[in-house]
Amino acid sequence: RSFGHTTGTVMAYALEYNDEKGISFFTDLLVVGEDRQTFDVEGDSGSLIILTGQDSEKPRPIGIIWG
Repeated sequence: RSFGHTTGTVMAYALEYNDEKGISFFTDLLVVGEDRQTFDVEGDSGSLIILTGQDSEKPRPIGIIWG
């Protein structure tokens, strides 16, 4: 909603990490936007994440942005 249509790459699955303040987070998917830009911003919660198919594969839903 906030950014409109964005694209990115799934870089990790089931990732646990600490932010710069030392707060621990767990995420099912880590998606990095094109050119390492932000993939999602405030207001995007509830947006569907779709994995695009290769060749003739159909795109398929793999997650929802939340938090």
